[in-house]
Amino acid sequence: MIIVAFLYSLTANLGKVAIRHSSPAFFGVVYFPLLAAVSLPFLGVVSQGAYKTLLTRKRIFLLIGLFQTIMIFAQFTALSIAEVPYVISIKRTSLLFSILFGWIFFREERIRERMLGTVFMVGGVVLILL
Repeated sequence: MIIVAFLYSLTANLGKVAIRHSSPAFFGVVYFPLLAAVSLPFLGVVSQGAYKTLLTRKRIFLLIGLFQTIMIFAQFTALSIAEVPYVISIKRTSLLFSILFGWIFFREERIRERMLGTVFMVGGVVLILL
């Protein structure tokens, strides 16, 4: 996870440079399809059933795609306006909503442990913003 965090710290800042040289919309249209094309072969190696699921549950994947598009546009627009650490910190608060939705909709267990970690992360966001 430390390696992933390090790599993301580099790519987030490089993304800001790319956005400055183009636009949030252009970068989103180019970057994520390129990332998907590079990742797709690994998906096939990891899970052969993923392709069948994608083909049989088209509506849910279209809905996910719509929300991903909104997220990409919002994130890259925010990156074009604000500093990278602020934008990424705010984006990480989505973990709080993921945990709450998992508990509400999927009846996930051990919610206290997850929320404790989330409180620390959101506290970090608050400290960065102060």
